[in-house]
Amino acid sequence: MKNEIEEFVNQSRIKSKRRKSRLKYFGKEKQLLDLVRELDRLRNEKNNLGFIELEKPMVKGWKRFFILRPDISSRKDKKVFQKILDKINTEVVCNRKDFRKRDYRRKRMEVIEQHTKWLTKKEFNELNFSDKERECFEYKFVQLEFGQRRRRFVYRFEWQFELKIKRNIITKMRVMNPVIEQRMSEIENYMERNNLWNKWSHIRGDGNYRSWDKGFREKEKYRFDKSGLTSA
Repeated sequence: MKNEIEEFVNQSRIKSKRRKSRLKYFGKEKQLLDLVRELDRLRNEKNNLGFIELEKPMVKGWKRFFILRPDISSRKDKKVFQKILDKINTEVVCNRKDFRKRDYRRKRMEVIEQHTKWLTKKEFNELNFSDKERECFEYKFVQLEFGQRRRRFVYRFEWQFELKIKRNIITKMRVMNPVIEQRMSEIENYMERNNLWNKWSHIRGDGNYRSWDKGFREKEKYRFDKSGLTSA
């Protein structure tokens, strides 16, 4: 009778407590994955809406970007460094001229950090650097947003550049879709409110878990030492 009951339970769809717990856990991960995929799709749709030209240029905030230092721009080989800078330059826009933002965790104003582009292998190869230009880069781990650490090509001589601040003049404006903006805001607020960005980093293997570094995660296996044993 007992074997018949076990066979019935095994063949039926009755789930054990452990299986229910596992399904619930993986169900939440699947829901999170669907949200991130939807957010990526909405971002792509937003970026493909295009721009419209403004009748009159409008001044909005300040922009900051890199230029060659005066001592570098006076050198004979300045064109080499300018060519590299044109490919890896970055631009930051801010409403404040001092480029400070509020850090709500530390409860203080901090300067917005800015650096030249950190290039992936694909981006690095697509830019078609010469052999001499390639020697100016090093491939190393850098800290990205949300605690992620990735290998990127970083320019070794960033001290050759300095930041310049100018008025940000807008001549065109991105086409806005209220439905897309509202849905993106809902997803981002939900992720932020429930602290799901950290969980997403954990699922991807990013953040403090450092699953990208196998040497960090894998421990040396214990091996029983037989050298101290003697045969009877």
